[in-house]
Amino acid sequence: MEESNSFSLNGCEAQTIIGLHNNSVDDYLAARVLLLNKLFEQGCIMASQAIEKVLKCLCLIHRVSYAKNHSLYAIYNTLKKNFLTESDSWVHQIDRPFLQALDNIYRSRYLGDCPPGYNFVVIQLRFLAELDYTFCHLERKIKIIPNSERNKADRKTPLELLIEKNDQRLMRKNHITNRISKEVFLNQNDFVKEFKIMEEGCSMWSVEYATVNSYKIEKLNLKGFHLTDQNSMEFVINPETGELKEWA
Repeated sequence: MEESNSFSLNGCEAQTIIGLHNNSVDDYLAARVLLLNKLFEQGCIMASQAIEKVLKCLCLIHRVSYAKNHSLYAIYNTLKKNFLTESDSWVHQIDRPFLQALDNIYRSRYLGDCPPGYNFVVIQLRFLAELDYTFCHLERKIKIIPNSERNKADRKTPLELLIEKNDQRLMRKNHITNRISKEVFLNQNDFVKEFKIMEEGCSMWSVEYATVNSYKIEKLNLKGFHLTDQNSMEFVINPETGELKEWA
C-alpha cells in the first residue's frame, strides 16, 4: 500500500485525523508520566488510549473500516489484514501480547464488572519499553502536510518536535528516543504490580514489589499471583532473579 503521507484528505477527514493524532501524543506523554510515577493502572489505561487513537488514525488514513470499540487487539488485527505486501512489513512489527495485556488492564476501569479471578500484572519498565516502541513505531507513519506546505519535506511530526526540545516527559527513560537497546535498558531494577479478584468471597488483592530486572521476561499478558494457603501468596516473578514462575 501507499505511504500514509501520499493520501489526499478533505477538510473533515483531516480535522478528525489531526485531532486523533494530537490527542494520541498527549495521551502517550500522560501514560509515560503515570507509569514512571508508579500509577500502574492509570498509566496502562492512558497507554491504551494513546495506541487506540494512533491505530484509528492509520485506519482512517488508509480507508480501513474498524469496529467501534476500544480493543487494541481487534483494531490492530483489522489494520494488519490490509497490509500484505513485503513493503508493508512495518505493520506486522507490533507485539500483539502487549496489546492484549493493555486490553485486559483497560477492563479495570470498572472493577464491579470484572468477574472473580480477574487479574493483571504490570511490569513498570517492561511495559514502558513496549509502549515507547509501539507508539513511536506507529506514530512515525503519520505525517500530515497542509497543501500550502506540500513542498516542505522537512515538516516534523509532534514527536519529532518533542525530541528536538528534549522534552523530559518523552525523553526520560525512553530507550527508543535515547537509542538504547531494550535488553540493556531492562537490565536494571524494575517494579511490578499484581492484582487479582479472588475466586472466593470476591476480595481484591494487590501487591507491589521490586525485581532485579525484567529483560528475561518475554510474556506480557501474565496471570497475577495465587495463594499458596490462606496466609501467603506466590508472586508471578521471582524478585531475586527476574524470572517468571512456571505457572505464569
